[in-house]
Amino acid sequence: RILTAARFACNFAGFEIENNLRQTMKDLGHTIDQTYLHSDDTEKRRVAYERIQKEIIGGLTNNAAKYLEILDQAELLRVILPEIEKLKNVQQPKDYHSEGDVFTHTMLVLKNIPATASIELKLAGLFHDVGKSTTFHSDENGKITFYGHEKESANIAKSALKRLKFSNKIIDEVAWLVGDHMRINSFKLMNQSKQKTMVSNSSFGDLLVLARADSRSSIRPDGSVEDETFYDDVAQIASDLIEKANGPVFVEIIDGKDVIDEFRKLGIDDPMKTHGKHIGRIKKHINEAFNDGYIESRDEALSLIEKMIKQSS
Repeated sequence: RILTAARFACNFAGFEIENNLRQTMKDLGHTIDQTYLHSDDTEKRRVAYERIQKEIIGGLTNNAAKYLEILDQAELLRVILPEIEKLKNVQQPKDYHSEGDVFTHTMLVLKNIPATASIELKLAGLFHDVGKSTTFHSDENGKITFYGHEKESANIAKSALKRLKFSNKIIDEVAWLVGDHMRINSFKLMNQSKQKTMVSNSSFGDLLVLARADSRSSIRPDGSVEDETFYDDVAQIASDLIEKANGPVFVEIIDGKDVIDEFRKLGIDDPMKTHGKHIGRIKKHINEAFNDGYIESRDEALSLIEKMIKQSS
C-alpha cells in the first residue's frame, strides 16, 4: 500500500501525497524489505520483488519524474532503488551540468522523456548515469570525470533490474540503451558500416530520444543547452540508411544451430531439452554484439557462444 500510494499520486491528475501520509510512508517504508519465516520453514519477503516491479512500472509509465520525486520525498528510494539514492550529492562539472548533482540531472532527464515513451526508455533514463556514483573522480585541480560510466551504468542497471525480476528482454534493451547513450555522440564520425549496425538495433529510436533528453538536461552556466541540430542530422542519416538498405539492416552472424553445435561440443547432447531457454537469448545477444560493433567476425562470435554457455551452466 505504501508503494501503491506513490503510484496513485502519478496515475491521477491533481492527486498529491498528504503530509501525514508521507510521514507514515517514511516511518513504515523499511517494512517493504522485511522477511518472515513461512510455515514451510523458508524465509519469505513481506513484499515480493515482482510486486515492487509492477508498482515501479505503473509509476514510471504515468509520470516518471513525479514518481521519482515522491519516492525520494517518502525516503523509499533507499529501500527499492538504492542505486538511484546513491546519485545524490555526486557532483558534476558545472561547465556542462549547472543543474546540479547527478540525481537532479536524472530527474530532469525523466521530465524530458515523452510521457508516451516505452517503459524500457523510461528505465534507461532512470539508470543512464547510475554508474557515475562509482566512477566519480576529481583530480588535484578539481576537474571532475566519470570515465567509463556508461558501461558501469549498464552493469548496475542489469543487476538492479534482475533483482526486481524484470524480463530478460527488458533488461537487455535497457542495458543497450544505457551502455550506448554516449556512443551515439560519435555517430557522425563512424563509417557507414558501423552506422548501419547501430541503426539496425530495434531500440535505436529510443536511443535517439534518450540522447536528446540527456542533452536537454545538461544545462550550461548561462542556462543554455547543446544545439539539437546534431540529433536531427543523426535521425536523417539513420532514415536514409534504412531507406537505402537492400534487405534487413540487421545482420545475423550466427543462427540457432551454431549455438546448439557449441553446446554439443561442450558435451551437452540435448541442449534444446536442458538449455532451451538460453539458446535464443545467446543467439540474440551475439548477433546484437556483432551489429553493434563489439565483435567483428564469425570466429569471435563462436568464441563468445562458448563463453556464454559456460556462464549459463
